[in-house]
Parts: sequence; structure tokens; C-alpha cells
Amino acid sequence: MGKPNLKLADETPPRTPERDALAEAIERYNAITPHRDRLKEALKRTEDELYGGAHRGVETAETALAEAKANEAAYLASTALGEADESANPVKLAELAFEAANAQLDRVRKTREALKQQIEVAESEAVYAAAKLEKAVRAVFRAEASGIIDATLGKAAALQAELQETRLRLWFLKSACFESWPPSEETRPIRDYLAAPIFPLELNDKIVDTHPSLALWRKAGEALRHDADAPLPV
Repeated sequence: MGKPNLKLADETPPRTPERDALAEAIERYNAITPHRDRLKEALKRTEDELYGGAHRGVETAETALAEAKANEAAYLASTALGEADESANPVKLAELAFEAANAQLDRVRKTREALKQQIEVAESEAVYAAAKLEKAVRAVFRAEASGIIDATLGKAAALQAELQETRLRLWFLKSACFESWPPSEETRPIRDYLAAPIFPLELNDKIVDTHPSLALWRKAGEALRHDADAPLPV
């Protein structure tokens, strides 16, 4: 008799299609962002080389060439006297060094432009990957948490009805207990409350983003951006 196929308690449940798509989006985003960052680091090194070495190398070679040309007469005279080697013409050597310095400057400039182009491509891919990631996170929420919406709407409607009844009761009692004019200090708390926005928190995005009642959901959403198997609140 074979052993029963028991599922381990800590075994990760099979991924849904939405979580499979999320895993792919995370993998793509995690791949493109380090590549973009490496390109930016390479660009910084190239620009340091351009402004700190290549330009200076051309200036140095240009100065050396000018000096060699200025001293060319003395060199030619020494060559004629057999005191200097014709193959070691300082002007020709300086010209070769000047050409090499310019070639290096041209190479560094082209490298910088190539890196800039690649960074633009990587930036576009990173933006696209980030959008795909957000879309995938939203799909997981929609697939697994949308059922909560109906229950939450029902609860919100009941609470809103209760709040409305309470506000009407305050309005009635204010009129029944106090003269409407002139306004008194006794009625100020009621008047201030009825004049204030019914749901002031919803008018402040910062409070909505940081309210402790949403902490678990925000934490779950952030976790999903890094882990396709992160659970949502129960």
C-alpha cells in the first residue's frame, strides 16, 4: 500500500495566473534597474575620464608639439652634425602623440554618447517595467481582495446611514433646545461639527497615505512589489 500524498504545512500554495504574471514583472524590473544603474556608473567614469584626462591629454600633447616645432631648428642642426638620430624626430613624435591624444578624446566622447543613448533606452524600459509591475500588483489585489469591496461597501453604507441619523438628531436637538438667533456659545460645538466636512480625512491625501488603519494593506502592497508570494491581509 502506497503512502498517502500529504501536503506539507509550510508548502507554498500554487501560484495563480495573476501571481505568475507578478513574478515575471518583478523579475523584469529587478533585471533592468541594476543594468540602468551600471550604465549610469559607467557614464560617470567616462565623464571623469573625459574632463579629467582626455581633454588634458590633448592640451599636454598640443603644448609638447608646439615646443618641438619651436626647437626643430636645433634638432635639424644636431642631425646634420650627426649628433641626433633622424628616426627620433621630436616633431614627428609629438605629432604622433598629439594624434593619439585626439583619438583617445574622440573615443571617450563617442563612449559617453553611446552610454547616454543606452541610459535613455534603459530608463524607458525601467519606466515600462515599473508600470507593468504596478499593473501586476493591482491584478493580484483585484483577484484576491475585490471580494472585500462588497462587504466594505455594505458596512460603509450602514455606517453612513447611522452617521446621517446622528447628524440629523443633533440638528433637531439644536433647534429644539436653543434659539436660532443669536448663536450662543452652547450651540458652538454642534454648529462647528455640522459645518465641518463629514469625512475630513478623505480630503487629505497625506493622511490617507499614512493612516494606521491601512498599514497592513500598504505593507502587503509593498511586499508584493518584491515577492510574488507575499500574502494579502485576511
